[in-house]
Amino acid sequence: GDQVAVQYAGKNRDRLDRMVRASRKSLAEHIASLHAAVASGDAVTAHLCVHSMKSVAAYIGAAELHESACAAENHANARDMDGLRGMVPVLASRVTDVLRAIDSADWNALNGL
Repeated sequence: GDQVAVQYAGKNRDRLDRMVRASRKSLAEHIASLHAAVASGDAVTAHLCVHSMKSVAAYIGAAELHESACAAENHANARDMDGLRGMVPVLASRVTDVLRAIDSADWNALNGL
């Protein structure tokens, strides 16, 4: 689907760039917090992290990250820390792919990530 950020920014490339850069920072923070939360068994923080990652992924149109975050959120909702722990490497990989696409300014690649 189309990125909400792209729809909102329209043809204003500076606005789009600011929005995507903010999303990049947010994703990097959320994945770091998720690692810490899962390691310490903090289900509430882990849930907040995956929910936030899901929202950011939808906002920028990162479909695979969004799908993985939805699956992780299902584990978090069920308080299934083992299932959530198993999703962390997948989410980390997806976030890395999205950050790489943002850093290379490959906006079109985000649709597939």
